[in-house]
Amino acid sequence: MGVFTQIAQYLMKIEYQSVEISKVASLKYKGILYALALGYVFFDEVFNLMTYLGMTIMLTGVGLNIWYKNRVIAS
Repeated sequence: MGVFTQIAQYLMKIEYQSVEISKVASLKYKGILYALALGYVFFDEVFNLMTYLGMTIMLTGVGLNIWYKNRVIAS
């Protein structure tokens, strides 16, 4: 697990240097959805309503940020 983590960190660092940072950083938040789904399927994890609400607010903010940046660039 540690080896794969180090490889992923190295590759992410390379991407941050070669692409506009906001595009790459916003993709990191998709991991929340993967962790939520895999935790539910494999570990039978269930969270309370406030946790789901927090995830929703955060992902909505990321989505609005992407939408706004694309709108500003297109103008």
